[in-house]
Amino acid sequence: MPVNDDRQLIGGEEWCALPELGLPWVKSRVDSGARTSSLHAWNIHRFSRDGADWVSFRVHPLQRDRRTVVRCEAPLVDHRGVKSSSGATEARYVIRTTLVLAGQRFEVELTLTSRDSMGFRMLLGREAMAERLIVDPSTSFRGQVPAGGELDAAYAPHRVVAPHLDIGVLADRGRKPILDALHQAAASRGHSLRVVDPSACRVRFEGAREIVEGADVPEPGSFDAIVALCSRPNAATAGLLLRHFEHLGAYSPNPARAVLEASDRAVAYQRLARSGVRLPDAGWSAGGRTEPVGDASRYLVRGAGDDDGRIVSAGATGLEDTTGRGVLVQSLPGTGELVRCFVAGTRVLVTPLAPGDGGILSRPRGRAPRLQRASRRDIRRAVRALGVTLARVDALIDDDQPIILDVDPFAFASAAGKSAATCADALLAHVERAMGSAARHAG
Repeated sequence: MPVNDDRQLIGGEEWCALPELGLPWVKSRVDSGARTSSLHAWNIHRFSRDGADWVSFRVHPLQRDRRTVVRCEAPLVDHRGVKSSSGATEARYVIRTTLVLAGQRFEVELTLTSRDSMGFRMLLGREAMAERLIVDPSTSFRGQVPAGGELDAAYAPHRVVAPHLDIGVLADRGRKPILDALHQAAASRGHSLRVVDPSACRVRFEGAREIVEGADVPEPGSFDAIVALCSRPNAATAGLLLRHFEHLGAYSPNPARAVLEASDRAVAYQRLARSGVRLPDAGWSAGGRTEPVGDASRYLVRGAGDDDGRIVSAGATGLEDTTGRGVLVQSLPGTGELVRCFVAGTRVLVTPLAPGDGGILSRPRGRAPRLQRASRRDIRRAVRALGVTLARVDALIDDDQPIILDVDPFAFASAAGKSAATCADALLAHVERAMGSAARHAG
């Protein structure tokens, strides 16, 4: 219904089309509070054609549907900073293309960004509506609406027959058990998996453009998901690579910001302490001797770069920081059972834990104790406190309640034997759920 000259009245949600991109139907959220319009895109790659800058990308045009994939190309108009709804500014590629909405056809600028977590595949900002459209947010779908079966028919050529994800893993080559298990699990689920060694990668910056180079980096340089399983010493490089692939639209179970914060064990422990999870009394020192906190018969000592801690008795030596990077000393109750858990999303794999030679924590022979549902919930809450979904958790089960000793996202890849296979399967299942892809096992 036209109002005020030629402006068309539309609702807060509308179906539109981007014919030049091969997108006959896209559900858009109309937001007059946003200046620019944006389109959900991933696997974004800048390239040159006949001396001009172009960008290629992929689109999941339908909500909650990752099996419909449309490959698009468009001339690149700009690469500019755009402030998101969270207030953060991110650099985005900008294209110009034809939009069909409510019987009108006009050109619009679109920024390309990953909108998987936002629901709608497109956001229509006020610049596109100026002098053309007026919005009534209390209504929806005042324009064209797909008839029954029209969506399926329009996108049938773009359906992936079997769910397939391109998954990248940032990992040191030495982590063979978990990597072997991941390759096998990915093949059985119909996914491709590529391991990228952070230490073998190079990143070039040409203005605002980032270029990642390395023998393991695929063309056009992106993944559907990127999983960080690297060691703590490679955290800085892994964080840089994670930010790069996240910017291109890849899902990351352990995001760059969380990985970089967790690389500092003192900062990670501070976040745990502020989250309200149950922790033992502890002391931290960077340089010199750390005096134990509390009156305990045994203590758990863990250096800044240690994957495993060691248990010492009261009055023992060896509480000094000899590395200059810090040492954490935790007071342990005299009772309780040690466990080591591998957490992937909602899954918690429990293994036994005990002090071995020199008091170093390791996995002994035997079965792990059964944890109550509340204990598993508390362990998952400790993992979420660090902003990650993949981590190894050491805990002391006291009166059926866990005392959290360590949450280490860098040690998830230390799983070996049958635990490695279970962790690999749980990891991929979590990625599938997070990305809305219910896997159908091959064979």
